[in-house]
Amino acid sequence: MKFKYITLVIFAACCVLVACKESGKNAMKNGGSDTMYPSAVIPFFEHWNLILGDGSNVGKAIDLENKDYFYTENSGGENWVVFKTPNAGNTHGTSNNTRTELAPLKKWSPMTGGKLSATCKVMNVATTGDARVAATYSAVIGQIHSADGHENEPFKLFYKKFPGHTKGSVFWNYEINTAGDDNSGRWDYSYPVWGYDFSVVGKTKDSYPPEPKDGIALGGDKLCGRREGRNDAFNI
Repeated sequence: MKFKYITLVIFAACCVLVACKESGKNAMKNGGSDTMYPSAVIPFFEHWNLILGDGSNVGKAIDLENKDYFYTENSGGENWVVFKTPNAGNTHGTSNNTRTELAPLKKWSPMTGGKLSATCKVMNVATTGDARVAATYSAVIGQIHSADGHENEPFKLFYKKFPGHTKGSVFWNYEINTAGDDNSGRWDYSYPVWGYDFSVVGKTKDSYPPEPKDGIALGGDKLCGRREGRNDAFNI
């Protein structure tokens, strides 16, 4: 299958996501106080638009913070950018999910290529929902959209943790959408990186599968790193 254009977005859906750490030390002045803006930690926001968890598009996130959705936090002596969004609220575009996300101003093409590396920590996911629904209790960390066909998504990276579990799973999906308003023929190819893949769900609304033995706890630091015997850093 060929894709004429791809669009990469980084976002946190129904979670707190701390992403793209740097040791930036350049604090920017804001109203007379020292504020470390996210753009001092991640220096490429001129190439991206920022969508916030209230559904608003704030454009380029240069010298900008929003304490509800998008700000910096120091952890372990390192500055991290926090992407935060409510479990329910206003959405943006055609999505039914709330999100705080970055979307590139210029679409990438497979002919020209592109690469993005990030170190991420998922700090929180939803604790209510229906365990039989595959996307429940999960956060989408990043995805690639195809501009062809029916908005297929060749890459969609999830973190998912069931209530009561200490460890969650990291998996990526290829979401194949189909013709028709109800998208009834949609199917997903899912690959487990740590823990389970997209297909592992509960048998009832409030029953959960066993905790994954090789999963990652909230706040875990190996969302970009190595799995035994192979490199699973998510370089796009």
